[in-house]
Amino acid sequence: MIEQAQKVTPDHLRRDAYLYIRQATIQNEFPKRDSLQRQYDLHEKAVALGWPTQRVVVIDCDLGRSGASTRNHKGFQKLVADVSEGRVGMVLALDVSRLSRNCRDWHDLLEACTSNDTLIFLQGNVHDAACLDDRLLLLLRLALPTFET
Repeated sequence: MIEQAQKVTPDHLRRDAYLYIRQATIQNEFPKRDSLQRQYDLHEKAVALGWPTQRVVVIDCDLGRSGASTRNHKGFQKLVADVSEGRVGMVLALDVSRLSRNCRDWHDLLEACTSNDTLIFLQGNVHDAACLDDRLLLLLRLALPTFET
């Protein structure tokens, strides 16, 4: 198995890292402040993997929105568009439920990442969607519930 940091190549580092932050509802923001802070703390993980701090783009405009559909999530739409245009070297999120709870949206992001050699960092692991083993794990992430709050 390839070491996590070895998956990050100079080509990935030439592009920005995108940190996507979402909390389901405004009511969830206060009691789950720790979860929200852990999402923002992923910025430091991107830096530890080699991205300069100014090249870590934080998308948090979808706070207070459910992950059931990303139709009105401007931040998620920007994320997928920028990945599709080859601007993103890595997408970081605390877990897949922060990105989407909808299979179609999740698959759209995975396809964009696969086509554009964009890594995905979830639950402490770097995944390469173009790698068959990593892709299988990423596909299972949406089907298997996480107990991250």
